[in-house]
Amino acid sequence: MHENNYFFDGPVTADRVLDAAAEILAARGLRGEQYCNPNATKDFLSCKLGSYEREVFAVMLLMSAPM
Repeated sequence: MHENNYFFDGPVTADRVLDAAAEILAARGLRGEQYCNPNATKDFLSCKLGSYEREVFAVMLLMSAPM
């Protein structure tokens, strides 16, 4: 993928679009301190888990202080 241009070969499924969106959010630095932003975290998890047909149980293990 390029900085602001995204190319796909042929038709793209909704799942592939959501996967690409999750990759973009992750690349923009949704790590560490970014998980302190509830909206950014919600957007990331929605993109990452939103393509599942059924409910998904997921766990995020967070530390309150750096080691």
